[in-house]
Amino acid sequence: MWNRIELKAAAKQRFHSNYWPSVVVAVILSITLGTFSFGNSFSNATSDNYYSSSDINNILSDSPIPDSSYSDMSAYMKNYISSIFPGVNVNTILQGLSLIILIVGLLSILLNVFVFNPLQVGCQHWFIRSRTEDNYNIGSVGFTFKEGYGNVTKTMFLKQLYTFFWSLLFVFPGIIKSYEYRMIPYLLAENPYMSTDEAFARSRSMMDGEKWNAFVLDLSFIGWNILSSLTLGLVGLFYVAPYQAYTDMELYVALCSKPNNGYNGTNYNSYNTNNGYGNNNSYNNNSYNYDNDYSNGNSGYGSGYDDNNYSNGYDNKYGNGNDNSGYDNNSNSNYNNSSNDYDYNNHDNLDE
Repeated sequence: MWNRIELKAAAKQRFHSNYWPSVVVAVILSITLGTFSFGNSFSNATSDNYYSSSDINNILSDSPIPDSSYSDMSAYMKNYISSIFPGVNVNTILQGLSLIILIVGLLSILLNVFVFNPLQVGCQHWFIRSRTEDNYNIGSVGFTFKEGYGNVTKTMFLKQLYTFFWSLLFVFPGIIKSYEYRMIPYLLAENPYMSTDEAFARSRSMMDGEKWNAFVLDLSFIGWNILSSLTLGLVGLFYVAPYQAYTDMELYVALCSKPNNGYNGTNYNSYNTNNGYGNNNSYNNNSYNYDNDYSNGNSGYGSGYDDNNYSNGYDNKYGNGNDNSGYDNNSNSNYNNSSNDYDYNNHDNLDE
């Protein structure tokens, strides 16, 4: 069972030991999530420098907003635009503005689907790997553009689409579903070829009974976010964003180590030690054990947690390079060359 104190302690340890790369990747992640800003304090602090109350009154008196006697707001807007741009066809201006808004909106959607979503998965990949590897290459945030790009793009798009549709039902179902799908980027970060159905099912299983706890974990950062706003986003940029990103990653690790949390899925793609992921190498359905692969007793997956206590983020099995240390020819390696079975028992699953 995980708790917030242990997750945050492990996150701080990794963050402090890998500070500047964490800040850079966290900024990229914030941009992909649309959460990067310098806060509202900046606009609030500067707005008073430009307009006094008398200025605002003068503006309003020159351009009065229509009251209830204006039955046609569009007619008012056309008259107002005509007063600003005399001699110009108002309909042409409105059509041009509508077209610009449509194009910008479409480009934003395409940028989010085909660039930001894969980058988001790449950032989570970096946080997972940097958990056990100091000075892990920042360039790995773009690994999904080389490995499983189409699958990652499709799965992340469907994640956002389903969440949007659920949000139409009075918002709250959308919030619940956003927590249910929360682990999908992390799962894709470790296996970009995981099928869409598998990713949704596995995330649903991992978050079962954990949504409220995850929500409370998010609430615990409210104080930091307020402080970030008061400092024009500087605290968020250099501390809160990477701190929270590492904490979310530790949550993923904790949920991976829940007993009986495996999902007996199909159509995996194994990792070829010479060529990387390959669509032709499927997983052996018999090699994945539903009951044991995620158990605390024999799992290196989510290895920040052992049977007795929390070991400060990661234990010695990652320290000597011998046990579960990546790729080798022995039976303890992530990828067994004799069977090409994918092992979810270790976070050292991907190389560039």
